[in-house]
Amino acid sequence: MNSLPELSEASAARVRSATQHARTSLLREVIQFFERCRDSEFIHIELERKPVNYDLMPYFTRYATDVFRAEAKERIDGRQNLEQCTAMLNELAERTVHEIVRNDGTWASIVKSASEYVDLGAWDSEYGEYSGDDFQRPRPAKTRLLRILKLPIDECLSDYLKQVAEDGPATSDPKSLAEWLRSQMESLGWTPNDFGSRGPDRKTIQKILNGGAVTMKTIRKLAKALSAGLGKEVLPSEIPKK
Repeated sequence: MNSLPELSEASAARVRSATQHARTSLLREVIQFFERCRDSEFIHIELERKPVNYDLMPYFTRYATDVFRAEAKERIDGRQNLEQCTAMLNELAERTVHEIVRNDGTWASIVKSASEYVDLGAWDSEYGEYSGDDFQRPRPAKTRLLRILKLPIDECLSDYLKQVAEDGPATSDPKSLAEWLRSQMESLGWTPNDFGSRGPDRKTIQKILNGGAVTMKTIRKLAKALSAGLGKEVLPSEIPKK
């Protein structure tokens, strides 16, 4: 379920931040729903039935979509062809949903936290008995969540095609780039930590030095950082790509 490559430190930090923000919003929405469940008017007039776990789907759908888009944005780059990008996004969608619906996943922990916060308890009504336990079974939601994620997957694929058109292909001979970059760093006395906020992060620099391929987006960031360090403009076209 987790064969996706590791993200850079900066990308992983952005994904964690986006996920935490989405999770906070999700918890707030589920708490608000549970508070309404304690209101007999909501049950008898608006729902006209007892509340069930499926009533939480809109909130978890929004959360799943936000988390998926945040990580997909960090993972799409010009090194992937369309087939690879599609496979990556489908795997990311599967993993996103799995993290929500597994036994100790996001669904279970959010429902538990929200029901404890509201002190949801249990009730008897004309529609039968219900309690917080009725919301703890997310499994039937998996197929629906995956179907809903089809739209953001298609949107991400569209973004990928747009990015490839703008950035061009990845470097075809990364070894020559590694040699060139190592020479530039030696002349500046730089380590992979010295490229600043405008340049690639440490992990990306190390990847280049190890012979890894990069996108034109990374080449442009590299040019900006080196321009600042050398005190003269370094154009992306001057950086080896083959």
